[in-house]
Amino acid sequence: MTLFEKITYIGNRAVEKAQKRNTRKGIANVYAVCGKPVFLLPDGKITTKYKFKL
Repeated sequence: MTLFEKITYIGNRAVEKAQKRNTRKGIANVYAVCGKPVFLLPDGKITTKYKFKL
């Protein structure tokens, strides 16, 4: 395994862990699709609009 592959593996694991933690805490995960934000809500719904609670 090259150094690049090791770093990518570690980074991917960290992102997956953070996404699961966000879902447990009720926080939406945000992705970019064609340059626009898309929200994956904790209940599994996907939306382009999200109301943040502060």
